[in-house]
Amino acid sequence: MPLDTTKAGKLLAMLGSDHDGEALAALRKLSALLKAGGETFTILAKRLGLPKLAKPMLKAATADGEAAKQALAEVRKLVKAAGLDFTALAQRMTEPEKVGKTPDSSKADAWRAAGFDFYDMSNPADVERYARQERQRRATTRARRAAEREAIIARYGSEEAAAEVERERLLRAATAHMVKTLRKKFSNGVFPVSSLDGWTDDIGETIPETVRAAVMAAYPAPSSVAEACDEWGWWEVRWSECDLVLGDGCGDWSFDLACEARRRLITEMVEKDAIMPARTSADILARLRYAVDDEIGVDRDMLPGILAAFERVVMPGAQTGHRDNAPEAVPSEHPARASDRRARVIALLSDPSTAGLPDREVARRCGVSPSTVGVLRRRVQPEQPTQMEAAE
Repeated sequence: MPLDTTKAGKLLAMLGSDHDGEALAALRKLSALLKAGGETFTILAKRLGLPKLAKPMLKAATADGEAAKQALAEVRKLVKAAGLDFTALAQRMTEPEKVGKTPDSSKADAWRAAGFDFYDMSNPADVERYARQERQRRATTRARRAAEREAIIARYGSEEAAAEVERERLLRAATAHMVKTLRKKFSNGVFPVSSLDGWTDDIGETIPETVRAAVMAAYPAPSSVAEACDEWGWWEVRWSECDLVLGDGCGDWSFDLACEARRRLITEMVEKDAIMPARTSADILARLRYAVDDEIGVDRDMLPGILAAFERVVMPGAQTGHRDNAPEAVPSEHPARASDRRARVIALLSDPSTAGLPDREVARRCGVSPSTVGVLRRRVQPEQPTQMEAAE
């Protein structure tokens, strides 16, 4: 679905808040909104005319505690250095045609080459054209979201069945005794918030051990990195479903605390070798695919751990530098770029002769993870459940 630029602009404006917690919360919502719209922080930064914003924005949206605050400070520093504020960035988001301000043909051509329409907002005809196209875009988006929502409900059999699946019921039952209401201070007052043993999922908070134990025991935990990647992919698909069925499809829906805690811990298993060590080449491959298949780009922070696991599991002699007898590298049969591998997945899922292949077989043929296939299958074949959903 297309990016909701109006909501994205409002979230960008909130990054100028004096309260880091509010700004980081807005950035997390912006990250989810971009994902729902099929865009990334790299695309967003280019749209705003500040490509260097992409890396610190991504870091601030995904990190916790002091690391997130430091990344946010870098974002603010870059915006200030450009002579802008976040209100101005929000304007660029909702009215990209005003960036540069001079409606000459070279700027118009540059914007069109970047995938945008160019409007001279001093020209009434262009103003009307922009308004007309925006109304049409919003109507198309609403119709697409409605169709996707109906397809999900039809797949589950009813709206009630789609609203809560077995994994979610088990997690909520396992943590029901931990639910507590706290009164928490915000910039605009003190309000009651829900918690699990005091954990509210605020910036910098650590999931309590009691909550960790409960959500990981609610149903069997992954026993390998590959299994953790499969469950991570399931949660990605599930978030997309809930955003459409329970939210408004704009990307700002969020899991309750029990589900978010499980999702967060599964993500740690996928990303950190210290928590879930890679023991087989399949584990290493699954973790590497996760790192490079991220829609936002390569997670470079994971690469040293993946290399260490490769040397430990696949080439133990490499740790001491004995590489003389190492096998020669075999060229990969898969495209080097993640976007090309995803294009190959889409081609297989769109072909009636191969559309019924299991996720793992498509993943093997295309050099991606089964979870990536599941996400793309949902887009290409919205009326069909993914392999993980069928197993559910």
